[in-house]
Amino acid sequence: MSTITVTTTADNGNGSLRNAIAIAKSGDTIQFSKGLTGKTIALRSGQLTLDKNLTIDGGGAPGLTVSGNNASRVFYLDRQKQATIKNLTIANGKTQGAGGGIDTRHESVLTLENVKVNNNTSELGGGLRVGHLAKATIVNSSFKGNNGTLTNKYAGSSAGAISHSESRGQLIIKGTTFENNKGFNGGAIYSFSGVTFTVEDSIFKNNTAIKEGGGAIFTDGVSSKGYNSGFADDGKIIIRGSQFDGNTAKGEGGALFLWGYTQKGGYKNDRAIIEDSVFTNNVITTSERGKASGGAIFAHMGLDIRNVTFAKNTAGKQGGALWTESSLPINISNSTFSGNQVLQDAGGAMFLNNGSTPVNITNSTIAYNKAGRANGALWFNGSHNVTLKNSIVAFNTATDRRQDQVGYQAKDGGGNLEFATSSQALRVTKNSLVANPLLGALTLVNGDLVHPLKSGSPAVNAGVSQGAPTTDQRGIQRDSKIDIGAFELVASAPNPLKVNMPSPLKALVPTVSPSFSAAMPKQTVTAPATTSIVTLRADPVAYLSLNDGKGKLAKDGSAKGRNNSGALVGDASWTKGVRGGAIAFDGKGDAVKLKNSSDINRGTHGERTVSLWFKADSVGDNQRQVLYEEGAGTRGLNIYIDDDRLYVGGWNTPGKESGWSGTWLSTDQISADKWHHVDLVLDGGREVTQNAFRGYLDGQQFGSGAGSQLWDHAGGIGLGSINGGTRFHDGITPNSGSGFAGVVDEVMVFNDALSSSEVKAFF
Repeated sequence: MSTITVTTTADNGNGSLRNAIAIAKSGDTIQFSKGLTGKTIALRSGQLTLDKNLTIDGGGAPGLTVSGNNASRVFYLDRQKQATIKNLTIANGKTQGAGGGIDTRHESVLTLENVKVNNNTSELGGGLRVGHLAKATIVNSSFKGNNGTLTNKYAGSSAGAISHSESRGQLIIKGTTFENNKGFNGGAIYSFSGVTFTVEDSIFKNNTAIKEGGGAIFTDGVSSKGYNSGFADDGKIIIRGSQFDGNTAKGEGGALFLWGYTQKGGYKNDRAIIEDSVFTNNVITTSERGKASGGAIFAHMGLDIRNVTFAKNTAGKQGGALWTESSLPINISNSTFSGNQVLQDAGGAMFLNNGSTPVNITNSTIAYNKAGRANGALWFNGSHNVTLKNSIVAFNTATDRRQDQVGYQAKDGGGNLEFATSSQALRVTKNSLVANPLLGALTLVNGDLVHPLKSGSPAVNAGVSQGAPTTDQRGIQRDSKIDIGAFELVASAPNPLKVNMPSPLKALVPTVSPSFSAAMPKQTVTAPATTSIVTLRADPVAYLSLNDGKGKLAKDGSAKGRNNSGALVGDASWTKGVRGGAIAFDGKGDAVKLKNSSDINRGTHGERTVSLWFKADSVGDNQRQVLYEEGAGTRGLNIYIDDDRLYVGGWNTPGKESGWSGTWLSTDQISADKWHHVDLVLDGGREVTQNAFRGYLDGQQFGSGAGSQLWDHAGGIGLGSINGGTRFHDGITPNSGSGFAGVVDEVMVFNDALSSSEVKAFF
């Protein structure tokens, strides 16, 4: 065995790569001279055929590219041959056949190490096609911008980066990045029956499948032995320590489409194992067949999910994160489902279409997911076999408020905690603890994307130890009194020994909706200099930070609202506030007026929180000053100062509606020239109920009373004075006036009734 050195970028002749391949003997190594560093070998006379066992190593010429010149495939590995390619870029290959960058044939063996496969195009596997009985191992490499949609001849099996489109063989991927690849089925990878398939420590980002699914990966059957064994063994797909972010597809599986078979189909017990991984921002849209299921994963096979986070994935119809259908058990443990959504139908986090097949969910956190119709957390049918154990199901929402979280009760394995945003919501399990779990924001903790438990959470030490995992999602050891959910709160958490996650994970952390984070000040007499972080379970529909600093428009910074900006009226002016800018009012006609909005006062609204900071110039006798109001004299809400006291009020007077004559809550005497924080909270239904209306000053509740939902109350929305009408505690219903003299800052309106702990966190 000898080493041959390539010395020129010429396509042929002495010193060329093509000539080196021609003169090499089986077992030889081809290397490149240092003078080729950063250069490109552009092929002008067709592909390079590897018809002997070779190693091609570009380590001596860093940055060297071998290009198909957008005219031909780059490498062709002949049948029953072995090739190892290292430290090269393979780019701009193009062919009407298979494998724009590399095509490997029957029983060949390919190894790629530190290879970049970029911008290649074909009609079957844009970057690489792996043939029948062939094996491919890919380590520390990348596939970017490859396209497997040149024609639709092989539309059922052509992926953007890699297609293992013929049965049997092996595909092993470690430490490799797949980005911006485009395929029919499988934006990055397509794997057919009988292929042993393993992915470890890899990143799949912004890949696209345009036919029936698998934005990152599409698999159709798996077996560790393959065709000659009659698929007699239990085939497994293993995905470990990997990230899937921003992948999109039509049909099923925004990131993964996993199809397996049982013995009835001629295969035996195909199963996928997914662990220590993250799925964020993946999207599945509607295909020509009308499917839009599984924002992150569609699985028609046995499935084990361990230590996995699903955040902000979206499905058009069903299963915001996960859609399953299998006659084999589904097991989910130590996993987090947060901020996933279904636009039209059901299963904001999961759609479990498994009939009576067991589904076991253990020590998992399922929070802040939402569904366009029903089952913001979990969908399963009435004959289900779904068991929850030591799991948190909280803050999930759906259009049908009765089914905010589930439509049927799951079986209760013990140690569960649930908390719904609506009093109408059905219970998740019969014996679960109902309490606010006090979840922290979705954040990276030692490299894992989780919802930490806050100190004082009722989930701490409340789990059932028997049968629970010994570590949490991060790999932290659980003690004898385990916590509920995926996160174990410990005094000092050491860095666990785990599979190394590829970098940069931090770049993949989503802004989970519903979730809102803002820096809020501590109280001081003047504008505070210190801030604390507040994390809420819902987005505001209007957020006037009042940091604009100039102009006549206070811009709405909410992500959820429909541009509920406010117009400055009179001499309302910009000034310093508790956090950046604020608005100063002189009490003589100044105001900020918001247009009528379906987010706030158009239509029916049952839940509402209005939150703002204020500092009054004076609070003396006979001074009635409106800080905030919406609606008019018949229906509405307001916050105002009267005779040294702060009031919050609400009413919906028509008897044919709720007949809520009104509730006004007041504080003791407040101080002028001092920053205060006020919150008005309404959690009302169609009928008047006690304690549905609450008021808070500086983080402390000062009263509660009766309340109901508000029907349409489009009389106007105003800051600093009345805009169209309001109603005071003494029955007076003026249409204007009652101007406020002072400063207002950080105005937020939520269509959610925030809890006392959430309100307290503002102050």
